[in-house]
Amino acid sequence: MKPTLSIILLLLAVGLPSAFAQDEKSASGTTAGLAKIDITPRVPVRMIGYASRDYEGEPAENKLFARALAIGDEAGRLGALMITADLLGIPKSLSDRVFERIERKLGISRERFAISATHTHGGPTLSDYMQEMHFCKILPAGEKQHIDEYTAWLVDRLEQIAIQAAGSRQPANLRWGEGRAGFAMNRRVIENGTWKAMRPNPHGSVDHSVPVLTVTAADNDSKVLGIFLSYACHCTSYAPPNKGFHGDWAGAAAQIIEKRHPGSHA
Repeated sequence: MKPTLSIILLLLAVGLPSAFAQDEKSASGTTAGLAKIDITPRVPVRMIGYASRDYEGEPAENKLFARALAIGDEAGRLGALMITADLLGIPKSLSDRVFERIERKLGISRERFAISATHTHGGPTLSDYMQEMHFCKILPAGEKQHIDEYTAWLVDRLEQIAIQAAGSRQPANLRWGEGRAGFAMNRRVIENGTWKAMRPNPHGSVDHSVPVLTVTAADNDSKVLGIFLSYACHCTSYAPPNKGFHGDWAGAAAQIIEKRHPGSHA
């Protein structure tokens, strides 16, 4: 059973505001820069997320995005850089290719750089990522070429957004808090230590906490520059036979948050 996007977004609308008020901790004397870029495939690329998919996804009105957060100090030194992307996952080869480029241009060390995925099951396949295992077959040469071409283009886009975020740093306040959202549901039934079925399991393990990092302007604390949140729930509300790319509930939630805070990146 998959909750619809409308139900999920309603729960998010109820649950997320409290995340900014609970257990808040702040840090000042820092700089932060944020950037956002469209990573929606411009040509058909094989979709990933379900083994039953045997088709290439198509460009659609629903966009996929990557967002970057760069954090530094008042002296201008870059301390950390994080990119999140509307993808199922990030292969090490992709992360290494992006880091190799930004290391030369930004001078950041590897332990201060990370790329994470929203884990949308409505995204494109990447090179070196679950191709044979996911599809249980070798992809046709033409489709493999489309994946490699998209991955190379994606590396360019992620390099671009990293440089944009680092170059846009300004004095900022960082705050860390935690709220709750209740729509995540364990979907595995285990009996005597053995997996029996895939269905809603109200007695299974869940984590309803929503850790939130907010970035506000140092000279105007009411101006939200960026919001980073995490929630333990698969992005599987957008399922086959849909062929258009989609950021699923995480992508939709980010768009709602950005609409509530104009000019911010979520």
